[in-house]
Amino acid sequence: LTAAHCFDEIREISMLYVVIGATQLTQPGHGAQTRRVKQVLMHQYYNPNDFSYDIALMELDHPVQCSPYIQLACVPNATLTVSELQNCWVAGWG
Repeated sequence: LTAAHCFDEIREISMLYVVIGATQLTQPGHGAQTRRVKQVLMHQYYNPNDFSYDIALMELDHPVQCSPYIQLACVPNATLTVSELQNCWVAGWG
């Protein structure tokens, strides 16, 4: 799961790869995993002019193995409703 705007200037998806489990790309460390991007699915209503619906899914070439450095992120069911004035938290880089 990532931001759709990351792919605005990308022409060749097959040249992309992701590093998982690292905080420094120049020194990924022993717990890091690298995967090639196989496919990107961008939200059908994504608008690069105002960044609305700025979300995309990446399909990787191989599964990622969970470890002490790599954990799953929970994504709520689409039927979940959040009451108005309810606190919500989102975390990410970029």
